[in-house]
Amino acid sequence: MRQTLHKCNCLRNEMHHFIQNIHSYVMCEVLETSWAKLQAGWRSCTDLDEVIRDHQRYLSCIEEGAFLAPKTQSILTTLLALFAAAIDFTDLHDQVCTTAFEAIDVLLSEPTGASPFAGSFAECRLQLDQLGAAFQVRLQSLLRALEVQPMLRHLSSDLRFLLCRLDFNGYYEQKRAPPVGERTTRTA
Repeated sequence: MRQTLHKCNCLRNEMHHFIQNIHSYVMCEVLETSWAKLQAGWRSCTDLDEVIRDHQRYLSCIEEGAFLAPKTQSILTTLLALFAAAIDFTDLHDQVCTTAFEAIDVLLSEPTGASPFAGSFAECRLQLDQLGAAFQVRLQSLLRALEVQPMLRHLSSDLRFLLCRLDFNGYYEQKRAPPVGERTTRTA
């Protein structure tokens, strides 16, 4: 039970980190900066056409930064897959917690009895491993897309901020690196 709960908590923390940073990126790097640019632009507008143009730029910046523009479809697709994995995790998390509470109730009422929940926890661990692996694959795909973003250079928001937020300590970069024995050494 302890292993399963630990795996569940670790995966929950990783998904929470991801979702929180996507939210923060959109709020701070996209919405707030776009709003500040719009307000600054309005101060210099002399007629209604300029106000409308500035507002159109504002809406375009938000669409692109929130990955809703057609040019960002590949990133949006990956994000939606990651969000779907997080939603799937919530169901699995509920199952793990319910099983844990039932096991605790049984152990408290029959402390010497055999635990009938070992198989259920093993199945939950397997599902957590599969879900965690799928989440990792999708997240690595997103990070690669953000790193090599020549097709996204036209965007008004800077995706380097998102990449930095998601992998601020190099955790995912280390996971992507080949094992020490398989690395090739570069000669100068």
